[in-house]
Amino acid sequence: MARTNFTVILEGETGTGKELVARLLRVPRVAKQAILSWPKVVRWFLDEIGNLSPMVQMKALRSLQERCVLPLGSAHSLPIDVRLVVASNVILEEEVCTDRFRADLFHRLNESKIELLPLRERREDIHASILDP
Repeated sequence: MARTNFTVILEGETGTGKELVARLLRVPRVAKQAILSWPKVVRWFLDEIGNLSPMVQMKALRSLQERCVLPLGSAHSLPIDVRLVVASNVILEEEVCTDRFRADLFHRLNESKIELLPLRERREDIHASILDP
């Protein structure tokens, strides 16, 4: 997954290691073209995307669709070529069903998903020094 350009959704309870997995996915990719004044901005990690307000969800969707961002204080948009990794401690598909997360944004993000089991279901991943004080 690390060497693809797919957007990745990391889902799991708080403390399951979503940020660690996101770091493992940070293998540099080749940008399709140079980005104007944004050198090497080719991957983004958005933590707890399920907590975004409806307005921010709308802006995120627009940036993904148009492949550009409007920097704070700027009058001009800049093109982007990014690989996006997002994390959520809630199941985004359920959030869509209850209208707490935009369906169109979910479908734009849902290219690939990694579900992280809670640590209580994978005790072998807990460092030994934590288990035996």
